[in-house]
Amino acid sequence: MKRKPFKFRIQVSPRRFVRVSISEDKPSMWKEIEREQGQRHQHELACTVFSPGATDRGCVAALFFSWQSVGRPAIVAHEAAHASQNICAVLKEKAELVDNEAHASWVEKLVEKILERTSKAPL
Repeated sequence: MKRKPFKFRIQVSPRRFVRVSISEDKPSMWKEIEREQGQRHQHELACTVFSPGATDRGCVAALFFSWQSVGRPAIVAHEAAHASQNICAVLKEKAELVDNEAHASWVEKLVEKILERTSKAPL
């Protein structure tokens, strides 16, 4: 019997957050991505989705992993790097070049929170 995806949010500001979903396996992850984006994708390891209009509802980015991929910190860091670009763009509210330190800081924060939450998740 497959488990439901493990989902949580990471607050990036009082009104903005990043949504994280960790599925049992790749096909389950693909279904979650399809629910979020409305299109079928078949990413091998993980995926970051930026939904147009989602920032109006507070979601800056949605990250999708399978339990197999979230166990690899490099994969988590890779997806966090994608999400941090969007976080910096949304929080600065201008199309200026993103400061490298701000970008690196968000990558660190996201990776730390994801690894912390998944290590406490029931298996």
